[in-house]
Amino acid sequence: MEDLKIKLNSITKLKLFREVKKIIFTKMDSNKITTERAEEILNYIKKHLSNIDNPQEIKNFYIYLGENFSELNILKNKIKIAEKEKIDQIFSLFLDKFMEKWNIDLVKKIMEEMEESKNTQTYLEKLKKDYPVEFQNILEKIA
Repeated sequence: MEDLKIKLNSITKLKLFREVKKIIFTKMDSNKITTERAEEILNYIKKHLSNIDNPQEIKNFYIYLGENFSELNILKNKIKIAEKEKIDQIFSLFLDKFMEKWNIDLVKKIMEEMEESKNTQTYLEKLKKDYPVEFQNILEKIA
């Protein structure tokens, strides 16, 4: 996502920190995590979160947390879902852009290529290259 210059607006430091706190407090309420362990995790996050400067680093950090703190393994899925939603939004806006221009054949072609594509990231790169102006307009719209 970063190399496409797509910002994951909904995934910010503060929102993700709140999400982690929510997960931890829920686990504390159900006695699945001790207060000491919760404090250890939150302190680790506070210490390292301030060094993160861009959306890709945020994503990588929270995937790391999910992999290295078993209590937070749900984070990996949440990030992947948010990223997929952002990609779906881009595709949808891209198709809408060409529908507005009544370019139905192109919309059909793009939809077929999307369905055939095994890698949405690669396909987004192709769209960015083939339709740079439209792609940039869409990114500005969702930023």
